[in-house]
Amino acid sequence: MSSTQELRDQIIQKAWTDPEFKKQLLSNPESAIKDAFGVDIPKGYKLKVLEETEDTYYLVLPQSPVAKADLTAESDDSNPRWV
Repeated sequence: MSSTQELRDQIIQKAWTDPEFKKQLLSNPESAIKDAFGVDIPKGYKLKVLEETEDTYYLVLPQSPVAKADLTAESDDSNPRWV
């Protein structure tokens, strides 16, 4: 499992078990993640957190594999990244 996936799983688990973190995550995700995990969202990235409900499901279309390959080639795997 990648460090990005592990961080994502930790964020979700914390949001499920910590109502204050969840509230902050929904209102200011960059700050919530920095405060809880010490991870800075890279400048230029926009992070949106949406909460699914019983009757609402969000389908996220990932970035094109071609564009993703270009971005991944420019970064290293030592730090979580938002791709």
